[in-house]
Amino acid sequence: MLRGIMIANRRTLGCVVALTLIVTLGFTSLARAQLDGGYFVIRQGDRVAGVIFVESGQDQCRYFEHWYLLPGYVYPNARNRASFTVEPAPDVTFSGLAEFLRAMREHAPDGTHVEIAAVERRAGCE
Repeated sequence: MLRGIMIANRRTLGCVVALTLIVTLGFTSLARAQLDGGYFVIRQGDRVAGVIFVESGQDQCRYFEHWYLLPGYVYPNARNRASFTVEPAPDVTFSGLAEFLRAMREHAPDGTHVEIAAVERRAGCE
């Protein structure tokens, strides 16, 4: 009797896990990682830890993001559990990447420029 209950519980657990994966994959397949063109602020806690610039007019499936990380930015990992948030910076404008980088280097010469080349693999991006 107990063995029958344990097998039934495993099957139920298996169905719950399978359903959870199906629902999760269904929602994540609709999600897109891309930031719209413009400027964004990276925050860690209550401090600004960096700025992101995304040129507008890029291909929606292959694009570049330019992150300028300020000194003191903490790279998240399993041990430190650091996290960050990204917020739009609507009042910030630059004529392009060169001006953005020049301004960032003047403001924080010890910062780090990270260029991210993204290729999305989803329907419509074959």
